[in-house]
Amino acid sequence: NRTISPAAAHDFNCLHVPAITFAEVPALILKERPDILHFSGHGNKDSLTFEDKSGRSTTVKGAAIIALLRETRQFITCLFLNACHSADLAKEASEFIPYTIGFPDNIEDDLSESFSVAFYQTLSQGYSVPSCFELAKSTIMSGLEKERWPVLNQNESLPNFTKIIFRLPK
Repeated sequence: NRTISPAAAHDFNCLHVPAITFAEVPALILKERPDILHFSGHGNKDSLTFEDKSGRSTTVKGAAIIALLRETRQFITCLFLNACHSADLAKEASEFIPYTIGFPDNIEDDLSESFSVAFYQTLSQGYSVPSCFELAKSTIMSGLEKERWPVLNQNESLPNFTKIIFRLPK
């Protein structure tokens, strides 16, 4: 929550759910109806890592993740996959989610965190998702080769597309 603008903190609800199992995600999305769904963890070209019931890491294939997101798409305006090799999965989800963000390669934890902090700081001040993405990307560009920069996909043809997710009260 340190990334949320103090002017917006009272209207910006951020729910942190550590060590969630994939089986718990659908009910959580249906209950919370998030505008932004942020996954932070490990990823491969076609999977993300969650925990199983025993607390061990388990790989969830992209097809299962895409099926879940397709069924809950009406709630999600922005999907942020803050994980290594998540760009392809983000691209696939952009068919039905207005904004998706992913990383095409490995991403160091400190750069990933810097990017996230800058993204949410500007988003909570009422800037557009593309603008927030570009500002956040600028904070890590010097630490990464261009082919490793995060990727933003946007699909303006979707009914829940909006340029600005969060507006500051007047």
